[in-house]
Amino acid sequence: MRIKTLLIASLLLLPLTASFAKVSCPSQDFNQFLAKFSESTSLQQAFTKIPGIDNKKLTFPMIPNAQNRKNDNMNLKVKQLKSNTAKVVLDKNETDYKINFYFEKKNCWMLIKAEDLSG
Repeated sequence: MRIKTLLIASLLLLPLTASFAKVSCPSQDFNQFLAKFSESTSLQQAFTKIPGIDNKKLTFPMIPNAQNRKNDNMNLKVKQLKSNTAKVVLDKNETDYKINFYFEKKNCWMLIKAEDLSG
């Protein structure tokens, strides 16, 4: 009976321990990282650290996935890429909608700033 109780208790705790597991870096290559990052809200939450802002106050996804970008006539372009920094622009066709996203690489790429330039 004790073994069954321990097994059940272990199974009940499994989802909790899995949710606290560290998310591994999707890729060291920025283009591959961005492709995965833009498709996953959980990756965006894990790899966004904007100084002075608690992630709980941010709205995710910050970058819409490819299907939503297509539906909304949006474009996601890498505008600048260096060894440890990148700038990505999200804009919408025939509008003034424009957001710059800035990434920095230490152990992995991290979104560190979002700048809304929409008028």
